[in-house]
Amino acid sequence: MKEKNSCMLINKFTQQVLWKVICGNEERRWKVSTEKFVLSESDGTLKYFVKDSHKEPKAKIEISKLNMTFCPKKVGNPNGAQLTYVRDGSTRNIFIYSSSGSAIVDWYMAIRSIKLNKLLIAYPGTSELELSQF
Repeated sequence: MKEKNSCMLINKFTQQVLWKVICGNEERRWKVSTEKFVLSESDGTLKYFVKDSHKEPKAKIEISKLNMTFCPKKVGNPNGAQLTYVRDGSTRNIFIYSSSGSAIVDWYMAIRSIKLNKLLIAYPGTSELELSQF
């Protein structure tokens, strides 16, 4: 399955098919699958869908609870990243990568931008520099 390389950043909405790394079995062999990820500033969420045809996401993650770090060694791809969030008191990780380095950086910047914009609304008058420390 080929990955779509276009990352749409239109009206504070991002959608792209990324590779998701999945631990396959007890021997911890890694598998990959393509999944659709949708980032929306308006509802403050990242959703991902196992299949493009699915109407309901497999997960809906609040951006305020989401962190993203670059981790090429862990993923085994130079464009690898780790999405981390807490669900039901447990830390969850999603390992993703893109065939394009610029696409994975765009995702990182989009998530950081949405988080900063939410903080600017919540704390008017506070500088972006101060808020970037959150």
